[in-house]
Amino acid sequence: IFRQLLELVLDRIEVFEDIDHAAFVVGEVVHVRDEDAIVRTAGHETHALQTLRDATQETVHLAVRSGAEMVYVEKLESPHAVRMASRIGTRVTLYSSSVGKAYLSTLPHAERDALLHGIALERFTPNTIIERSALDAELDACQARGYAEDREENEAQIFCYGSAIVGANGATLGCVSVSIPLFRKSATPLETYVAPLREACHAIAQRMSPGTR
Repeated sequence: IFRQLLELVLDRIEVFEDIDHAAFVVGEVVHVRDEDAIVRTAGHETHALQTLRDATQETVHLAVRSGAEMVYVEKLESPHAVRMASRIGTRVTLYSSSVGKAYLSTLPHAERDALLHGIALERFTPNTIIERSALDAELDACQARGYAEDREENEAQIFCYGSAIVGANGATLGCVSVSIPLFRKSATPLETYVAPLREACHAIAQRMSPGTR
């Protein structure tokens, strides 16, 4: 576990050196729910992300939980000139990002409540959900449909779909998102974004956690 985690840290250390949260310790970079809950960005995981990026033609992020936030540990750029401005090491909230909501939606309510306790729900755009009851309802809806949406809640004019990478034992290993400028959003998002997104998450889960169905 620690060897894999160290590989992840060393692979990205040049990026982390110049961001605000540079003082990472091992326990903060990647949240570990159990022995198998490690997501690495190298090797075969990248292939699944590339397949997703090529299928959607949009920016793809791989994220893991770090404390009360999600952190991007891999990013594949959209081939389009207009695309989401982000980088590896960027931190986003649990409650306003698609990767954060996807992560929270997989947790039992008690764990979800513990994570959200003490977090001030700050408004980033007019669409950000800042009422706890509304957020709970949104997370329950995400859980029911199997993916999350960021409907310009984190950044204006950016719509994101997120889905969790869930291992064979039910542990959430990380999350993947597809980020789309609103003007380019497909009229058939389930087919264009959600289906290949969930396929990518399943492919990564199968590699990271053999026995995943």
